[in-house]
Amino acid sequence: MSWQCPKCASGDFRKLSVIYEAGTQHGQSTTFSSGRTHFGGFGSSDTAHHSGESVSVSKQQTAQAARCAPPSAKPIAGPAGALIIAFIILMNSFSHFGFWFFVSAATSAGLVYYLIGAVKYNNSTHPLLVDEWQNSFLCLRCDTIFRIGS
Repeated sequence: MSWQCPKCASGDFRKLSVIYEAGTQHGQSTTFSSGRTHFGGFGSSDTAHHSGESVSVSKQQTAQAARCAPPSAKPIAGPAGALIIAFIILMNSFSHFGFWFFVSAATSAGLVYYLIGAVKYNNSTHPLLVDEWQNSFLCLRCDTIFRIGS
């Protein structure tokens, strides 16, 4: 059985996951620094020593690797943190039903709705999309994404 692109019949294709991994590089560097600061009046010998550390993280990616990236899950942590803040504002304004009470109540309801949908998506739809991505190929001749046997 010969595998080929369903659009152009080429046999020159690669898995999306292989293209993504080959075209994506991650890097991290750490820089250390130290110094001395002089302070005080004229003729003072007061000094302070200081040091620091800086961590830099980078990601470089080809355009083809970016196109072949795996499907991403919906974020949970950021909206959950925002929900906690909105809930705190809601509880603090509970004694007087003013503008901020209604804003935080609406925001809390919206975030709860989003989080329920995101959790459902991440637990049911996202694994299916990742499975499809892991079994998909890119034709290097006509740029078509396809699954073998589909």
